[in-house]
Amino acid sequence: MQISLILSAIMTFSSTHSASSPLDILMRRYAETRGFTSGTPQSFRFTSDGKAVLFLRSPKNELAQRLYELDIATHHERELVTISKNNAELSVTEKARLERQRISVSGLTSFQLSADNNWVSLVDGGQLCLFHRGKRTLDRTPVHDVIDPVFSPDSQAIAYVRNHDLYLYQLATRHEERLTTTGNENNTNGLAEFVAQEEMNRIHGFWWSPDSQAIAFEQSDTTHVEQFHIADPTHPEKPPLRFPYPRAGKTNAVTRIAVVRLRDKKTQSVIWDFSRYEYIANVTWEKNSPLCVLVQTRDQKDEALLRVDEKTGQTRLLLSEHDDKWINLYPEMPKWLETGSQFLWLTERDGALVLELYDSNGHLLRNLVDHHQSLRSVVGVDELHRQVWILTNENGLYDQLATISLEGGQLISKPGPAAGREVSLSKNAQYYIEQTRTQTALTQTFLFTREGRKVGEIVNTGELPALQVHAQWVHHLGAQQFNAVVIRPQHFSSTQKYPVLMSVYGGPNHNQVLPSASSYLREQWFADHGFIVVAIDGRGTPLRGREWERAIAGNFAEVTLQDQVDGLAALGEKFVELDLQRVGIFGWSFGGYMAALAVLKRPDVYHAAVAGAPVVDWHDYDTYYTERYLGAPQQNLEGYQFSNLLTYAESLTRPLMVVHGSADDNVYFFHSLKLTRALLKSDGPFSFVPLVERTHHVWDADDVQNLYRLMLKHFQTALK
Repeated sequence: MQISLILSAIMTFSSTHSASSPLDILMRRYAETRGFTSGTPQSFRFTSDGKAVLFLRSPKNELAQRLYELDIATHHERELVTISKNNAELSVTEKARLERQRISVSGLTSFQLSADNNWVSLVDGGQLCLFHRGKRTLDRTPVHDVIDPVFSPDSQAIAYVRNHDLYLYQLATRHEERLTTTGNENNTNGLAEFVAQEEMNRIHGFWWSPDSQAIAFEQSDTTHVEQFHIADPTHPEKPPLRFPYPRAGKTNAVTRIAVVRLRDKKTQSVIWDFSRYEYIANVTWEKNSPLCVLVQTRDQKDEALLRVDEKTGQTRLLLSEHDDKWINLYPEMPKWLETGSQFLWLTERDGALVLELYDSNGHLLRNLVDHHQSLRSVVGVDELHRQVWILTNENGLYDQLATISLEGGQLISKPGPAAGREVSLSKNAQYYIEQTRTQTALTQTFLFTREGRKVGEIVNTGELPALQVHAQWVHHLGAQQFNAVVIRPQHFSSTQKYPVLMSVYGGPNHNQVLPSASSYLREQWFADHGFIVVAIDGRGTPLRGREWERAIAGNFAEVTLQDQVDGLAALGEKFVELDLQRVGIFGWSFGGYMAALAVLKRPDVYHAAVAGAPVVDWHDYDTYYTERYLGAPQQNLEGYQFSNLLTYAESLTRPLMVVHGSADDNVYFFHSLKLTRALLKSDGPFSFVPLVERTHHVWDADDVQNLYRLMLKHFQTALK
């Protein structure tokens, strides 16, 4: 009965709001433009001669990305390729890979540039296409169902996965060869398994040898992995889709690495202690360097970097890491220098991120960036000038571009704004591209010489929202020195007290407090309806050091929530306009979990919540993520119980709206079904909004517009 009342209310609400207000229209455009990010240049590839840069961008008012080229000398930009690719035409496997990469646009989603700069590989609806830069011609090959095409280092061939096996396409002869023959639905060759794609940031499953004579590839066996099914509830006649999904404490995919030689198609398996090191975290095979495999134990407290003899498959240890809580992964590591005699490595063993230089036998040569220098990431290596380009980060918020000599010494900062920055480096750092988020909603993209002289701009064709964000950043908040942001209404009055909405994530791998106003368009939308919106980064979030991040180990429901409560109280003391007697909270994914947890555990602080796609019972989330923070369920029953929303469901007293996509293949739909079933027993005030056929990331304009209307009404009613 309750669900039918909710659906009736949604239909009535939508029909009575046919005349959209300017703010409603803005929320629709927010969805249609993917948060006003469509038109932002991305996926930069410099040609090896430094004469041009290729990139993807959608034209104004479109989502379908096209391939462009910028001539660096003349600053002339031209469109190279547009394709008809529609995401609906893609295979289930490719759609899942795009979901893992958080890609929601259509058209071109990726491309590869050959080392000789002549060829660009594209995939159009699963069909392999090859664009010749010199001839300006697009060749649609007869090969279909292609996943992850990658050029050989000698630019003579391209490898890809098709029908669960690894294939090779010779550019000169236009001949396709099948390299593996054992692939099937449960045994794939050349594809990264689910947890590698979703949690390790490893989207690739095969790697070329530097001499183009062999390919290392992942073999993944999901025969004994639990199978999850996603049905289309609007079409019960259709069979459900099936996905292997390893829940915490249960069986993982069995993954191995093998090397296939192209001349005779013979395969050599790579050998290590499989019983100890269950996860393949990374594989590298770079110019003049050996094949290396980084493996981790299931509890992620130990990892080993192994050097592989590709002829025999035997491995020897280069270095190992141990952490009493867990080891974070850095996908760019190890980074071998072109000579093959040294490699770079990132570690947190000293309490913060450190950049090290090793010789080819795994002997430490020197620290390049120490733990007190606020290292965030490695951008690239300038081999010619023997410099490493890095990003540092002060207090988890502001980025600074800098270089450090491979011989050691002082950091040399590059000019630029202290804001969110992403940097792409050309060969030998002749040029670099820097993207910065600004006080508008458009990301700016500039081209610089290695000395830091601005020589051009790659135009953002996106749409500016008719909305100005009024954000104030707060540092060193409270006893824990939180970072926070406060977003006020456009017509803010200092003499008025406002109900508060907290925009929350609060968990690992993501910062909610970001150094750009353009990140808070949704929050400003709420603020302009009469709220003050706040966000706080507590312990467990990245960029604040090892101890800060690992404070949540073993329990998701204690430190995370207490930090949000303490941060909110500190904001209330600092800003008297915040009415802490009227506080709502909303979030998605881990943020959805946090929002529900807040009203269930702390109804004295939080008076209403919207929980989007929440993880409800951590037994039901994937192995790699969950066990990293909570450990195995068998070894931490109390932590799993304490972190479970079902533990508190019957105590609900504050209005809670639960939202979930029925086709979600990350946090599955049944999480919210379990929660709402438990909430029925509480006699507490809750509603459930199922988003039919939507995944973990919802961008349908009608859904977004109506969902935020419902959320707004929910908070307006609950907070008066």
